[in-house]
Amino acid sequence: MSHVMLDSTDRKIVNLFQAEFPLTPRPFAEIGEAIGVTEGEALTRVSRMMEEGYLTGVGLDYDRDSIGELTSLCALAVTNDQSETAVAAIARNPNSTEICVADHTLNIWFTLVADSDAALKTSCEEIERNLGSPILRIPIVREFHADFRVQL
Repeated sequence: MSHVMLDSTDRKIVNLFQAEFPLTPRPFAEIGEAIGVTEGEALTRVSRMMEEGYLTGVGLDYDRDSIGELTSLCALAVTNDQSETAVAAIARNPNSTEICVADHTLNIWFTLVADSDAALKTSCEEIERNLGSPILRIPIVREFHADFRVQL
């Protein structure tokens, strides 16, 4: 797949996504209007950026504590040739949210989110059973929102 470089219109779309995605029946019409393109062009550009891997998804960020969800940061050690299998196994778990591969003894880091400590424990046990590797589970006591944005 050949990558098309992001142009200034693509960058405007990405910046809008980070700052003020419209929660309306036709968000891409509003995005298009804000940057001077049609709804169809805005949607086509977002689809292309997702296909090309520039965007990995569009999601909602919410305060998990306020709705009673618990989060755990988890880590495990696997060999380099097992890392793709490990990532796939973690991604299949419905409670997994973020997965990172690191250059560290504990080389797979991920987060699990669930409505109870028992559900988090069950998810960890299931992943451990599938991979045959113990998980270091670090319950998150307090989460801070950094509001990280990259201006393109």
